[in-house]
Amino acid sequence: MSISAGREQHKAELRQLILDTAERLFVESGSYEAVSMRSIAREINYSATTIYLYFRDKDALFQALLRETFRRLSRAVALAVTQRDPVKGLYQAMSACITFGLEHPEHYRLLFMVRPSLAIPSESTRQIGEEAFNLLCHQVGLCVDSGRFLQRDHELVAQGGWVVVHGITSMLLNRPELGRGRLTEHILSSYLRGLSVPLAAPSAPDSFST
Repeated sequence: MSISAGREQHKAELRQLILDTAERLFVESGSYEAVSMRSIAREINYSATTIYLYFRDKDALFQALLRETFRRLSRAVALAVTQRDPVKGLYQAMSACITFGLEHPEHYRLLFMVRPSLAIPSESTRQIGEEAFNLLCHQVGLCVDSGRFLQRDHELVAQGGWVVVHGITSMLLNRPELGRGRLTEHILSSYLRGLSVPLAAPSAPDSFST
C-alpha cells in the first residue's frame, strides 16, 4: 500500500470512528445538547480540533449520522414492498419501518428520540430523510391515484402514516412486553381501513398483511 493510500485509509477509519462514537454518545445521553465535540474527542483520544477537520460543527456531524441511518431505513422499506396491491404495499412499507425501529433501537432513537422534532417531517428534515419519506409518499400516491383512499392529499396521508409508525415503534420500544404481532397489525389495519373507500376496503381484519 502506498503512503497516500495509507493516509486515505487512516482518514476514512478515523471519520468512521468519530461517527460511531458520536452515535453511541447521542443515544446513551438521549440528548443532542448533552453531547459536545469535546466529549466526542475525549472518547477517541483526539483533540476537538481533529474532529473539526472532518465535520465543521456538531450539527454537520449529526446530519451525517442521520443520512446514513435513513439510508438503512430506506433500503429496508424498499425491500419490504412486494405486493402489487397498493394498500397492501403501504401496509408492508409501514410495517417495515416499525421492524427497522425494533430491530435497530439505537439507530431509531438517534433518528426520532435524540431530537424528537424529527418525528414529524419538516422541510429541513426531509432533505436528510427524503428517500425514506418519499418511499412512503410513493406508496400513498399509488393508493390515492388508484381511487383506493377517500383522502386525496398525498402529503397529508403520508405524514399521518409517518406519525402512526413512529407512535407504534416508540410505544413498543418503551413497552416491549406488549408484543409486536397482533397489536401492530390491528393498529395498521384499522388506520388503513379508515382511509379506504368503503367498497374497496377489505372485510377481513388481517387482510392488509397477506
